[in-house]
Amino acid sequence: MKQCSVFSTYKGLNRSIYILFAARVVNRIGDFVQLFLVLFLTQRMGFSESAAGRFLMLTGAVNALGMIIGGYAADRYNRKRVLVFSQLMIALFYLLCGFSTHSMITPWLISISSIFRGATRPVTDALVIDLSSGLDRKKAFSLLYLGTNIGVAIGPVIAGFLYTSHMSWLFWGDAVTTVIAAAAVMFFIEELRPGEQSAPDAATVLPAGEQAEIGSALAAFFRRPVLVFYVCIAFLISFVYSQHGFTFPLQLERLFPGNGAKFFGNVMTFNAVIVLLFTALVTRLTVGNRPLTNMALSAGLFAVGFGMNAFIVRMPLFMIAVFFWTIGEILMVTNSHVFVANHTPVTHRARFSSIISLVEGSGAIMCPWITGMLLEVSDVSSVWLLTGSAATGAGVGFLLLSLVLQRREVSVIKIDVP
Repeated sequence: MKQCSVFSTYKGLNRSIYILFAARVVNRIGDFVQLFLVLFLTQRMGFSESAAGRFLMLTGAVNALGMIIGGYAADRYNRKRVLVFSQLMIALFYLLCGFSTHSMITPWLISISSIFRGATRPVTDALVIDLSSGLDRKKAFSLLYLGTNIGVAIGPVIAGFLYTSHMSWLFWGDAVTTVIAAAAVMFFIEELRPGEQSAPDAATVLPAGEQAEIGSALAAFFRRPVLVFYVCIAFLISFVYSQHGFTFPLQLERLFPGNGAKFFGNVMTFNAVIVLLFTALVTRLTVGNRPLTNMALSAGLFAVGFGMNAFIVRMPLFMIAVFFWTIGEILMVTNSHVFVANHTPVTHRARFSSIISLVEGSGAIMCPWITGMLLEVSDVSSVWLLTGSAATGAGVGFLLLSLVLQRREVSVIKIDVP
């Protein structure tokens, strides 16, 4: 009965939101390549850990370029067509990769495809905003987050099998599911021009933080110091969280030679199951907190969960660590969207999304580079200690930002009182 009440939260949304949800599930079930990219580079392509780190940094930079282009396109062209085109290009590059899994051209094809992967994020965000009202927007983003994790709960197990036994289908399977998702968007989502709203209450007066801005996206962004400070902290959080996709699989392969990919797939499935089971409960328990308070708590859980990896060597203990940082992930994802939306002007939503994604993505870009160099001169434990320290620093930053905003609110109230 409780599960039914949870899913009833998503009733009444625009039909196209449900199509995006279904497309997200299919897409993330087949998101094989990115999940095992670091192992593919080190085990199949012969890259050293530091070389893999540098290559992933390059790929991340290409992804960031795609975010900028996607944000620009999403505010100026038909969002649906931009999204479909980007997805079809990703599928094309992965199809080619499947025919050359032992060739050095394959990593470069993956890198080039990242420009289109990057473009999909701001375009999707803008589509969701267009297709939902202010009242339903949080539900819409929550539903897509749920769809992501339904896919992740299934995909890694399949990907682990394909990586071990059918490498070509690791790429072809990703391509096929991407085409299916693109087809769902193409044929079943309504056409909207940039700036159009499908929501019935689109004319609702916007809060002060969402009022329209004039000028370029960068100028408007820097006129909001709260967001500037936020993205600096988000950079650290992105660096911390990205360790689960770079250092963690390498650590598992070192501890369990020949079984690292399988164990990593199991871990990521466990991560997704936790998200599915605990998102509603965590949200219900923390709904009365300020978003920044919840994000500070999230950073603390990252510090504990990732920091534990410096001292453990057995899978059951790794699973406990995964539980901690996954609860932190839930808190971060469900609150960061709300915080950013509350401080983003309606006129720059897609471009602000690309700017914030770019800065956050820089943390993910720096992660494999810094970590790869550190692993050459030290052991895995030092990486996790650095990660835990960075998470702790981010938590302090969120608390300080929360205090600043609370004092500002008190000052405004005092000014308004006659």
